[in-house]
Amino acid sequence: ITPPPFTGAPSRSLEETREVDNGMQAYARRDFTRAAELLGRAAVTDSSPSVSFYLGVSRLATGDARGALQALAVPRSLLASPYRDDAAFFASKAHLRLGQVDSALAILRAIPPNSPTAPPARALAESLMVRRP
Repeated sequence: ITPPPFTGAPSRSLEETREVDNGMQAYARRDFTRAAELLGRAAVTDSSPSVSFYLGVSRLATGDARGALQALAVPRSLLASPYRDDAAFFASKAHLRLGQVDSALAILRAIPPNSPTAPPARALAESLMVRRP
């Protein structure tokens, strides 16, 4: 899934901007541990859906499913967030890591059918249904 381009908070200090930029560079290098660290610090003062989204995905990639759910709650809660459906998809994966299949399925089924995220969400939901007793 390719999320929308990163857009952060409209006004940040130079240090906050540097923290987000460095976190995004770490994310682009697939250094998710460093990205989670830097974006986690940035999220203290930048509550934008983009920082929260990339923080959530980074946490999920490092095995912190609970932390991922916490971060992904921000972009999932905003109707106008361009990250909303992608955040839902990754939140479903976090629920799966926690063994919460029903929660994951409910999230996947709620992704709008016209969303670019719908095909992978539908495929994941179908694969989960096949595995269920």
